[in-house]
Amino acid sequence: MKLQHLFLAGAMLAGTLPAIAAEPETPIIEFRTSLYELNGESNSFHFTLGTKSTAYYDIDCGFGTQEYEIEPAVFDSSTQSIKGTVVTASVDRKSVV
Repeated sequence: MKLQHLFLAGAMLAGTLPAIAAEPETPIIEFRTSLYELNGESNSFHFTLGTKSTAYYDIDCGFGTQEYEIEPAVFDSSTQSIKGTVVTASVDRKSVV
């Protein structure tokens, strides 16, 4: 459970980076997971990204890039949580996103 919270926090932080943080076709963030080792081809996970203003990002989980529209992140004071755009994916054998 702690890994999920750490991952969510990292993903939210990465989503707030300005689009100019990397050269074109250079990843802004990259992470590895053991999901493929644990669940094989039937693995599935999600992460949340947020931005200051709506932006489009290419995300590659090993099957080629897919473009996602990432909405601004919003803090929900009633639940004490950050709301953003949920990206659902699975990884290939390399387990790199």
